[in-house]
This record gives sequence, C-alpha cells and structure tokens, in this order.
Amino acid sequence: IGESLLDQDLHHTSQTIARLIKVPLLPNQWIALMSFTFNVGAGALQRSAMRSKINRKEHTEIPQELLKWVYVR
Repeated sequence: IGESLLDQDLHHTSQTIARLIKVPLLPNQWIALMSFTFNVGAGALQRSAMRSKINRKEHTEIPQELLKWVYVR
C-alpha cells in the first residue's frame, strides 16, 4: 500500500510540473524539480520565483533560487 501511495504522489507531482513549467527540461532538471516539488509542495513551486525563471530559461539563476529553500520551515 505504501508504494501505491508513493506512486500516486509522484504522479500528482509530475502532473503539477507539466502544468506549471512551459519549457522543455533535461532529465536531470526534471528529476531535481520533482524532488523539490515533492518535498516543498506544488503550491511552493507555483508561487516561487524559481518557476518564473525556469519558464524564462534563466537556468543560470536556478541554483541561487534553490538555496533560498534550504532552511524553509
């Protein structure tokens, strides 16, 4: 039952990313965004400056955006 719940959560996370991110991502970028979204939630991705920067293809600024989330409570 645990694996089924995890599969559902990952599917929902994947759908959220597909809806919010409008540019193609490399596999490693997708996986990193899956991890981020799974851990902090879809709402956090939706409201984040990181999402806007990804959609504007400002990839060099993404590591700095991720650092903003290191100590989020």
